Amino acid sequence: MFEGIPIEQVLYPDMLSSVLGAHFVAELRAGDTDGLDDHEALRLWSSFSNAGGIRYRLLTYGVGTDKGLCRMASMVPAIHYSVSNLNDFEAVCASLRVH
Repeated sequence: MFEGIPIEQVLYPDMLSSVLGAHFVAELRAGDTDGLDDHEALRLWSSFSNAGGIRYRLLTYGVGTDKGLCRMASMVPAIHYSVSNLNDFEAVCASLRVH
């Protein structure tokens, strides 16, 4: 279903959510996956604003296990974002062991 979606596709604010979703999945498939404890994993970096206008930065790692999806996420208001906090979060993720 998502085969053939060009990664270089220009996105527009009025695009259908299905097209945006297909683009997102194509980008995930095209990029190198990060690993968690030698397992294939996804790494999702995004930013968004809530209804109150507060801008957030979100970094999520996810890995499939025999019990389901294991996710770790860091979501902070952009005004409080710092590289050292990001490095700390990524160090915690790197220390995880999947059982």
